[in-house]
Amino acid sequence: MERLLTKLCMLIVVALALQMHGNNGCLEKERIALLAIKPFIINATVIDDERNRTVESWVDNRVFDCCDWYRVECSTTTGRVMNLLLSGLLYESTTILNFSLFQPFEQLQILDLSDNYFKGWVDSRDPDSFRSLKQLKTLNLGGNRFSGSILSYLTTRTSLTTLILYSNNLEDFNPTQGEGLGNLRNLEYLDMSTTSINVSLQELGLANLRNLKFLDLSENGMIGSLQELGICNFKNLIELDLKWNNFEGHLPPCVNNLTILRALDLSSNKLTGNIPSINLLTSIEYLSLWDNNFEGLFSFGSLANLSKP
Repeated sequence: MERLLTKLCMLIVVALALQMHGNNGCLEKERIALLAIKPFIINATVIDDERNRTVESWVDNRVFDCCDWYRVECSTTTGRVMNLLLSGLLYESTTILNFSLFQPFEQLQILDLSDNYFKGWVDSRDPDSFRSLKQLKTLNLGGNRFSGSILSYLTTRTSLTTLILYSNNLEDFNPTQGEGLGNLRNLEYLDMSTTSINVSLQELGLANLRNLKFLDLSENGMIGSLQELGICNFKNLIELDLKWNNFEGHLPPCVNNLTILRALDLSSNKLTGNIPSINLLTSIEYLSLWDNNFEGLFSFGSLANLSKP
């Protein structure tokens, strides 16, 4: 009986120790890093339930495991922060984002900073600190006000499989300061819609991204041919959205090699010539070719075998 009481007391002591140390959840340096991010949220110009829930959850108290904080997701085995989901918290912010804040999160795989209207970025600690996130797979910077220099900052982030940059102002991107996007060979999902990017298709380097499954370059006024874009290399594409650009030339026959393509939108471009037979695209579910300069007759019979015409 005495041994049982002794063991019970030991268990209580261990439980209390675990509680005091946050159940050995997130690392102390990651907890401190999260608290350094918190002022950005506190100073949000618009206060709503999402903002309040986040601020109230991120408590500067070691009793609470920061892995339980709202919008923070950790590994159940290591306790390291894996995902930071910080979208839509700032609203019309005039804040400049400091990427050095994320340097401690060495196991980070998903970073979502979308729709926060950051007007710019700096890296005050170390120019390579963001590149130290070697496990980063998904980066969502859409709905901000980053300039084209952000692309030069990301060109060596080869671990990325998803890169979302919609609704930024990338028109000043200068590939001579970096290497285009051609080195991001693991990318499967790329959204650069409505970014005003203004470089040649060769300089952008998308033709090297042969693993792409989703590509959205819509509403950019891009100039060039579909061959220059690299469409013949995108054999893994499932969705391709190029609407509202200035692509010229013929629709290449190699489009028929995109055998798993489900959605193709080429509307509002300057494509010319005859529309090639697309009867081999049996996987297509959505097709838009309107507002181009195609010639000749198009037989709707070529759509008869599509899975969802």
